[in-house]
Amino acid sequence: MDNQKPDKEPDVGKSASEGAEPAFELVLTELEEIVERLETGQQPLTESLAAFERGIELARIAEERLDKAEERIEVLVKGASGELGVRPFAEQYPDVDSVPTDDDL
Repeated sequence: MDNQKPDKEPDVGKSASEGAEPAFELVLTELEEIVERLETGQQPLTESLAAFERGIELARIAEERLDKAEERIEVLVKGASGELGVRPFAEQYPDVDSVPTDDDL
């Protein structure tokens, strides 16, 4: 008789080295797996609630990572004098919907 435990989702919220943050891709992958399991409706209620709570936690982690990444993005811009400069993404495009696409350039 095999006494293996059921597959447990990786704990991307913690790392072997303290202070290390899990990669965004790992967070997103785990979140996608949770959504797929919840969509099947085959889990007992208690497991579904636990998975939902974990999904909320992962969504918050992902949102924080995206916010940090956005703060780091810098857009190369040409000033009025023709000089090239660097400006934080949020200052250049405060409304994300207004970011030019390749078609706009």
